[in-house]
Amino acid sequence: MLGFLVGCIIPAYLADMKGRKWTFMVTSSVFAVSATVAAFSPNFTWFLLFRFLIGASGSAAVNSIYIYALENVGQQYRNRVTSGVGAAYCLGYALDALCAYIFRDWRHLQLAISVCLFLLPLWYFAIPESPRWLYAEGRVDDCDKALRRVAKTNKTSYPDHVQLKLDAKKHMIVTADGSAREPNFTDILRTPNMRKNSINLMYQWFVVSMVYYGLAMNSANLGTDPYLSFAAAALVGLPGKLFGAIILKYLGRRLSLSGTMLLAGITCLVTALPWPAHLNWVIVTLATIGVFASTCTYGICYLYSGELYPTVIRNIGLGSNSTWARVSAILAPYVALLGMYRREYPLLIFGVLAISAGIAALFLPETKDRELPETLEDGENFGKHQKFWTLLPQTPANANKKHSSAIAPI
Repeated sequence: MLGFLVGCIIPAYLADMKGRKWTFMVTSSVFAVSATVAAFSPNFTWFLLFRFLIGASGSAAVNSIYIYALENVGQQYRNRVTSGVGAAYCLGYALDALCAYIFRDWRHLQLAISVCLFLLPLWYFAIPESPRWLYAEGRVDDCDKALRRVAKTNKTSYPDHVQLKLDAKKHMIVTADGSAREPNFTDILRTPNMRKNSINLMYQWFVVSMVYYGLAMNSANLGTDPYLSFAAAALVGLPGKLFGAIILKYLGRRLSLSGTMLLAGITCLVTALPWPAHLNWVIVTLATIGVFASTCTYGICYLYSGELYPTVIRNIGLGSNSTWARVSAILAPYVALLGMYRREYPLLIFGVLAISAGIAALFLPETKDRELPETLEDGENFGKHQKFWTLLPQTPANANKKHSSAIAPI
């Protein structure tokens, strides 16, 4: 988790400065090498070092390719793509149980789940750089080439009327003294509206990670067979991702995030009640519902962060939010240990945190069917005039007419 935390910070800057494709190629290469070499660790110290590198490079690779996928589809497909990414994660998670069942020696297991990672860097040659990132960087010619490559791959014609007009280095920030600088972490907190949204999202990530890891940590204790129990806990995420995709489509991002977070919190509080021993199955059922709800919430947090931040700091924003998830994931085992004194303590903490986060989510702007913001100004103006009691998402026409300050889609 310390590796995850570092991987959410430093590579996020690289992805926004060097590009999504380059960052994914470098981090996925480090990921593949460190994961494979970990199987040959001579002692526990070296194993911990490689585990740190696995966490840092793995989280960086996931974040960069997630943003890449989000930026390269239209508004109506963002929900489907992100839900698909989440479903793939759950399948890989479940396959870990199968690999662990087949390869009982940990070195063999580590090697078996690592060698396939060497296929990841090859995608560098199969995909173009994100046209949206190139556009925000002022690299008009490269953006045009990338779009033409996409059109050729899709076997469709490239519209002759497409024109890309923008100032060179549009992403650069002009300071009070007239000098230019690159966007950085402080830009997600520099202006009032973006600061309010960023702090809210950081809290959402902190809480959902605490609840998710705190509940999932005990998955192997829910049944007699640890392999089946682990796989079952992973596969719960599949209907969770499907359910999340459905509610995101009809309820939008804000209500979906608030609702799933509240469901996780209420479930934890109900589980903390003094259930009789013969109703142990109720506790197992409630714990499964809690994991299900937190899985939904995790996917929504990823999508929300990707849509709310402008292109010039999108990776930095997602990485900053995800950093708080790693902090709470480190704390989660220690919160769970409070159960040694009373079973209810961890559940009460998880429940109160989740309910407070569910209420706070209602203060976030709706992003469904909105154009992704490009500049810092777009990010600051995003959802600024949204009324709190407008719970359901507006139609794209009304939302764009009233609130959109982002550039037209490219």
